[in-house]
Amino acid sequence: MPTISTGPRAERADWSQLHLRVTLPTLTDDPAQEAGTTMPAPDYERRLIENIQPIRQFFLANVLHHALQLGVFRALADDPHTETAELAKRLDLDARRLGALLAYLQNENYVLDDGGWILTPRGQALPTFAPWYQMLVGGYGTTFQQLGHVLRPNAAYATRDTTQVGAGSCGIGVTDTLPLALHLLDAADTHPTTLVDLGCGDAGFLIEILNRRPGLKGIGVEPNPGSVERALELRRREGLTDRLQIVQATAADVAMLDLPDHGRGAAFMTAFVLQEMLEQDGERAVEDLLRATFDTYPDARWIVVEMDYQPNSPLLGAHGLGQAFYNPYFLIHNITEQRLETSAWWAELFRRANLTAATATTDPRVDSTGMEIGFLLARPLRRGRDEDLHAIRRWSSPSATSAQDSDQPLVRSGGSGPPGPARRPGHDNRPIGNEVCGQ
Repeated sequence: MPTISTGPRAERADWSQLHLRVTLPTLTDDPAQEAGTTMPAPDYERRLIENIQPIRQFFLANVLHHALQLGVFRALADDPHTETAELAKRLDLDARRLGALLAYLQNENYVLDDGGWILTPRGQALPTFAPWYQMLVGGYGTTFQQLGHVLRPNAAYATRDTTQVGAGSCGIGVTDTLPLALHLLDAADTHPTTLVDLGCGDAGFLIEILNRRPGLKGIGVEPNPGSVERALELRRREGLTDRLQIVQATAADVAMLDLPDHGRGAAFMTAFVLQEMLEQDGERAVEDLLRATFDTYPDARWIVVEMDYQPNSPLLGAHGLGQAFYNPYFLIHNITEQRLETSAWWAELFRRANLTAATATTDPRVDSTGMEIGFLLARPLRRGRDEDLHAIRRWSSPSATSAQDSDQPLVRSGGSGPPGPARRPGHDNRPIGNEVCGQ
């Protein structure tokens, strides 16, 4: 047997002198007997591949997120057939390590070395969905590293990257929440001239609304300094400095805002923000905020977007989006100091705050689960205001029922079926309001 030393001057062992004797055990077809053998069953490799697929997806999701953030996909879309060294120089990356990442992505069919790197059809389609990676992987990646601790009794909530969550949530909202919010905004019979987005994140979502409604002005309220900085940059880039004001504050500070024309023509919006306030400050705080705001601005309208919390819905195990998004989304919000509730629960809270609540759901071409739900809040209408009642009925679903016993019925933006279960955001730092942006 050769002698092996492990120091810095270790000499190479003469392995030719080493002879091993291996006794192979009898193969078994019973997985239950594998624990007592040193040789797995004949189908072991097949079962191994099947059971480590979540690990593959874990690695893949992280690689795709960082490749998107670093600009790899954008650079190859702009300049296909780029060599590794040139791409590394352009993106200020290490060439050898970038080459390993590109080889990995080639094996997953996102890029192809064809005399230089190009995107495959799969790689070309991916950037459209970059916001989902930014929010769930970039924003909540560290959250799941804390899962084992968070599940302990009396443990603190998990943390997250609020800037990444906010930016990703804003990006996601462009496809699902934006049409929903615009539908509710247009339904407001008061014809709002100023939209106050409480918990605006990087203001990307609010900016999208302003770009689609040229006559509207906006005020973005956001507590996270990183998101405020991004919002100011986006405002400058979009040329909206004269129409958009950014305020670093919490949603609870709404009463201190200096609204144009004493708040006449104002509409408020909280997208995935009240869920944070609900957990961090309590049910009464949410109700008091709504009451105080409408006491100050009785003719205002308030758009609320939240998820209809249905963790036991069959959709979460059978619907593609239910499995890929809502199932992890519901888990995330239970461990990051947020409280999701059902649409019926929210309707009851709004009723207690003496508000009417018309509802709408997402376009089923984007999200057919019905788990994201929007509310348009208002003080109850006075009997006899026929013109206002007529305006509301014009955009209401005739078969729907009111969130309280009022004259204002429910409304949906897509499909005729009833709203299904609902969805999205997380928070670790106080104060509240950082996700659509909030998710």
